[in-house]
Amino acid sequence: MEEDRLYLKKFVQQHPENKMGWYLLGKEYVAQGKEAKAAYCFAQAGEVYEAYEAKKINVTLPEHLYMEGAPNGERPEAVAGKMTMRTRLVLLLLAMVMLAMIATAPGGWRKQPSEPPELVLSAANDAAVFYTHGFSKPDERKNALQTIFFPQGASWKYAVLAKGTLTSDGQWVLWPRKPVIELTSERSDVTGQPDVAYFDAEKCNCKPGDSTKAQQTTDAWMAVEEQIAVVRSALISYTKQYGEAPPDTIDKLVSDYPKNVLPGYTETMKQAYPAIAAQLAQKKAAAADPPAAAGTAQTQTAAVSHYGNTPLEEPLEIIVDKQNHRLALVSGKVMIRNYAVGLGGVKTPERSFVISEKVRNPNGRSNGEFGSRGMTLSDTLFAIHGTNDPTSIGKDESLGCVRMRKEDVEELFDMVPIGTKVTIGQGGLPGEEVAGESRFKVEPLREETNPGKVYRWLN
Repeated sequence: MEEDRLYLKKFVQQHPENKMGWYLLGKEYVAQGKEAKAAYCFAQAGEVYEAYEAKKINVTLPEHLYMEGAPNGERPEAVAGKMTMRTRLVLLLLAMVMLAMIATAPGGWRKQPSEPPELVLSAANDAAVFYTHGFSKPDERKNALQTIFFPQGASWKYAVLAKGTLTSDGQWVLWPRKPVIELTSERSDVTGQPDVAYFDAEKCNCKPGDSTKAQQTTDAWMAVEEQIAVVRSALISYTKQYGEAPPDTIDKLVSDYPKNVLPGYTETMKQAYPAIAAQLAQKKAAAADPPAAAGTAQTQTAAVSHYGNTPLEEPLEIIVDKQNHRLALVSGKVMIRNYAVGLGGVKTPERSFVISEKVRNPNGRSNGEFGSRGMTLSDTLFAIHGTNDPTSIGKDESLGCVRMRKEDVEELFDMVPIGTKVTIGQGGLPGEEVAGESRFKVEPLREETNPGKVYRWLN
């Protein structure tokens, strides 16, 4: 689009050292059939062009076709040819990084996420939820049923066996979809034996009763698990970024910008934090010194078992599907959310990033060009942010960034910590949008705006 080209041309005039800007402007000229001007831009892009195109710059143009502004009157091929040994090493590293990115990209390139474990986890002290899924192995299901039918030594009195819903392609567990209640077991205070009720008409060949209690128990457990997953991911990100042991309290994860790993927390998250921190510390100790960790496992089991076996065990991760214009928040093979997004077509790079910055109201207001929330990707000009043009969602109208609706980007902002992995590729996500019945939300506890910076993301 002409407005895109003009925006990029103005951008590189203001930031002539920005090689990504030159590269994107060159792509715009290619789309318009202006090969000569594109070649000049690619020459300015240098190693960025060579990394993304996987080939050397080779431009030889007639003198009258050069764009104005060539440095010192040099020809583009001369500029491109000035490559020191240091630059060559940088290019080699870039190529290695690109290969690594391709190996983990979604849509056939991305490695298969691990299967979520069979769940045996209390939603409350006297209730347990056994969550199964389409990836469950027969012996895992058998063990779950044995535990429900023969609950000797169990702390719970009431148990639910629920089966998660899969996506239409069978590749993901749709976490927000209400699971199918298969059966419940309520243990007698007198005999200690379970009273089993079936709710799957086909399996029991019966008329199911009222499953309201079972559904409410499962819903409450899922809400808790979602909050625990956010805390676990934030704690993992914090320890990786700052090289510190897990803090004593959750408050250290909630700091002013730019260390706002999380914007805030709920009372459930606060109460769960000590057990989650103990669990991660135990895993780290086990990896460093298995015999010593085994000696302390007995004392820590009670603290961590409540939060240890969960389908949301893997750190939260973001996947962007350019083909279907979708952004998913996942934990392993469990899809927690799937939002419609606006993208930039070829201008949105297919590679892996991490969220390096989170900022509230990046334009100084909630209805600016970048909406009410923004998350920078690996300190580049690419970002996941809101938009004041909601009609662009589902289309390729950005200059490379990922645009989201207001309610979607605000929910994602509250759920994903700084350091979250973001993988952009082609395919791999279902077209259906996936969200919970109510939005995940935490009240902000610190200052997350950055009024001293004018953001120039490639919107």
